[in-house]
Amino acid sequence: MFRHPKKAENLVHNHPASLDPSVHSLHRRQSTAILETITTHSRTAGVRARDSLHLVRQQNPGIVLKMKDVYNHRQRQYRRDLDGCTASGALVKVLDKHNLPYVVKWCEDDPNRLLGVVWSFKRSAELWKKFPRVLGFDNTYGTNYLGYPLFVGVGLTNCHTVFNPCFGLINTEDREGFDFLARAIEELRVQIGASVPEVIITDYDVKQKAAFADEFPFSQQQLCIFHINSNVKKHIREKWIYPQDNDGGGEGQGSGDNGNEDDEHTTKGLFKMWKVVLYAPTGGRFTAAWNALTTEFSEQTSI
Repeated sequence: MFRHPKKAENLVHNHPASLDPSVHSLHRRQSTAILETITTHSRTAGVRARDSLHLVRQQNPGIVLKMKDVYNHRQRQYRRDLDGCTASGALVKVLDKHNLPYVVKWCEDDPNRLLGVVWSFKRSAELWKKFPRVLGFDNTYGTNYLGYPLFVGVGLTNCHTVFNPCFGLINTEDREGFDFLARAIEELRVQIGASVPEVIITDYDVKQKAAFADEFPFSQQQLCIFHINSNVKKHIREKWIYPQDNDGGGEGQGSGDNGNEDDEHTTKGLFKMWKVVLYAPTGGRFTAAWNALTTEFSEQTSI
């Protein structure tokens, strides 16, 4: 049998008493209400585990709860939500459950591996069918368990408001992935009964533009104004030629934004005049605005 130490400090345990009850999982068992609160937080966009822990502690002073308890519960809830499916399988299951239109691509070598999926919602499909003339596409990252980039379609209504006609996930941003994306959007468009878009707006991605050009050869492609303005700001910031100072200093001396508030000959003034050019409603006003810009900033030839 096990021997007791000669100088036992505690006749029940062979160690000092715990300084905090949180070290024992028994004391950290939570009620159903607390667990439901953590579950609600986990399903709310933007609420992180640390935020959930802070909110629960605020609502329940003196509660014994650690960060790893929140993480563990969120992970258990995630596994229950999957109901034995993989992340991709659970997504397709939800689309089937709600009878939503979608196009999916599976790996030939591994039928359980999702390579891409494009889907729409019922209200989105109705708006897409009603306003099909202009479609824009942009992507974002870090939104899903698969780690795939999320592509979001954007349409324009007759009231100049936007809506999202479709969404897509692809496993790679090479030509093969964009080919599937463009082909799936076309298949989805046919399913919904929407007309072919007259204008497609994307960013500068050459592979994406080529894929849409092959699938929609009669649609005019344009660049997103947001990406254009972001690029213009970058070039103005990087290529602005600063005036020489009294000591004969050259480029890089001073700041393009220094001076009086009314002085428009700055980087901000250049971008302000650029927006007048960009949003000119007619060809004549575009030419006049462009001539004014090039005259005012004639020394900024590199921009």
